[in-house]
Amino acid sequence: MTDLVHPSAAQRHAQSHLNGYRPDVDGLRALAVLSVLVFHAFPTLLPGGFIGVDVFFVISGYLITGLILREHDEGRFGFARFYARRTRRIFPALMLILGLGWIVGWLALSSNEYSKYGKYMAGGAVFLDNFMFWRDAGYFDSQPDTKPLLHLWSLGVEEQFYLAWPLLIALSLKLFQRLGAVLWTLLLASLMYTFWKTPLDPVGAFYSPLTRFWELLAGAAYVVWERQRFVARLGTPTPWAAPMAVLGFGLLIAGWVLIDPQRLFPGAWALLPVVGAVALIAAGRHPGWHQHVLQHPWLVWVGLISYPLYLWHWPLLSFARILDGHTPSVEKRLSLVVASFVLAALTHHFIERPIRFGPPSRLRMTGLLVGMAVLFGLGHWVSIGHGMKWRYEHRLEADLASMVIGADRGRWAKRCGLTEEDMPGIGFCMQSNPAVDSQFVILGDSKAEALFYGLARESAATQSWAILGGTNFLGTGSDNDLALARIERDPKVKVVVLHNALRGMMPLEHGTGRVLTPPTEEAMTSWLTTYRALFDRLQRSGRHVVFVMDNPTLPDPNDCISGRMSDWPLLGDLLHRKPNPLCTQRYSDHRLWTAPYTEFARRLQADNPQVLVYNPVPLLCDEASDLCPMSRNGQFLYSYGDHLSDHASSLVARDLLARLRARWALLVE
Repeated sequence: MTDLVHPSAAQRHAQSHLNGYRPDVDGLRALAVLSVLVFHAFPTLLPGGFIGVDVFFVISGYLITGLILREHDEGRFGFARFYARRTRRIFPALMLILGLGWIVGWLALSSNEYSKYGKYMAGGAVFLDNFMFWRDAGYFDSQPDTKPLLHLWSLGVEEQFYLAWPLLIALSLKLFQRLGAVLWTLLLASLMYTFWKTPLDPVGAFYSPLTRFWELLAGAAYVVWERQRFVARLGTPTPWAAPMAVLGFGLLIAGWVLIDPQRLFPGAWALLPVVGAVALIAAGRHPGWHQHVLQHPWLVWVGLISYPLYLWHWPLLSFARILDGHTPSVEKRLSLVVASFVLAALTHHFIERPIRFGPPSRLRMTGLLVGMAVLFGLGHWVSIGHGMKWRYEHRLEADLASMVIGADRGRWAKRCGLTEEDMPGIGFCMQSNPAVDSQFVILGDSKAEALFYGLARESAATQSWAILGGTNFLGTGSDNDLALARIERDPKVKVVVLHNALRGMMPLEHGTGRVLTPPTEEAMTSWLTTYRALFDRLQRSGRHVVFVMDNPTLPDPNDCISGRMSDWPLLGDLLHRKPNPLCTQRYSDHRLWTAPYTEFARRLQADNPQVLVYNPVPLLCDEASDLCPMSRNGQFLYSYGDHLSDHASSLVARDLLARLRARWALLVE
């Protein structure tokens, strides 16, 4: 391998050709940011557009590694100088976005939303948002398009790479006098870890820097290969340039078309954008049709403003989504895309360039660092202040604090009668009173979890509820077997409650719960047979069984906040929050839309008269007014998605416990 520490005069001359500005790379950067922008604004048009971020990673690894090695060659690399340059590059536009978002959030976001914004703002200021989004991901997490700073996860990965990579380069060159072996070892280790982690933990694999570093290292590896070959004929055609360009564009197009958010990603699918980007970078140095494409003036211009364009577009789309209560119209999204370009160009011209390319100044650097620290403090202040509820929420129709599920989950023991060996085989488990053997067990999915909190709160202190989550007896799995085995070996369990979401049985329309495809008679008979066998098995061992029907499906309650968010006339009009039209659902519509489910429950009760089939809908809806409301008496009935809030789960729990007392008086005191 060529010595990269002490290049000869001829090598330095050849390398000088490799160090010039490459407009084709800016063109590739434009394709990356445009694909991300189209995916975020119009996801059905480009389902794999999010792979533009992976192209960004390759470009970053290529450019940064080339810069570091060039400065090592010239003997002028310094860590302070490197990080000062990164600060001038990254901080100005990011500070603008964080600060303006903080102001808009103060005026437009609810306390729940603003508290989260503050948390992610603080995380973004120190480039840790990828870890924070990873930690917060889960079933009850808010929807991605209601997180204005979600796109900062990729910036966190890049900056974490920049913290480690310059040091590793310096150590490799000093200790081993060559870099290739270290680079390829790290690249392959990261790639293998990605292949291993993606199917086991898709969310963690998406946000983890360890599963993304190989993408940046792929760009770095090409720099090292390029420098070792010292390509001298940079201005003449090369036989492999055109085929390499075809390969690169082909892989990117395949990624945009074949990859979608349902794929396990990054994993092996990430090879498409990564290899494609490397191929285009390799081909781009040599003349050909591909240069005419990538060096088109419009593409190069978009590449130059790509960083502020990436920062601007997502908060604009996200805040519009929040204020509208649903996905904005095509016309509005298109106008926001245009606005993103205008704002990005202004940011690039008036903020980025003067600070990045102006004369270095200690005062300027101090200002950037202090400014980012202030933004970190403002975000943290909003986060620990729980979103500053006192701003305006007294004017809203319902208390946003009631829009919560499992606020007291910390009270309940993380146990449910399983052994340590069996615990990994169950989705989740809790017990309301570990000092008392559980007389009552609830089985099901997240709907059962929401109900568990109410049952645990509303039951007497002498009673104990346990939940074994992740069970669905219309399917198969270890969860079902472990749950039944746990119940059957414990004679103290007297009541078993089954509660699963309707969408696990029948396909539903999002936001309304309308059954899209009624089940066939064959499917209905199969379900009834399965439940009859389950009921018989439980009752033979002396258990009483309750089947709880699902509640109405309404939009996420965050989409149902309405009203003027400011007393100032202009801001009040501009930031007026409009509720999702589906937030008001007629009771008669709900009954019509879920008629197949009601028929299933009727037949289930008729076939199993000894089972209590409980329907919470009459408690949550008002037949007289023909309304299934989102809130009642200033309290939200729903939390995340169509899950019952703590307030509603307590209402349902009290009613269900009364039914149990009436039916099996000796079991519930």
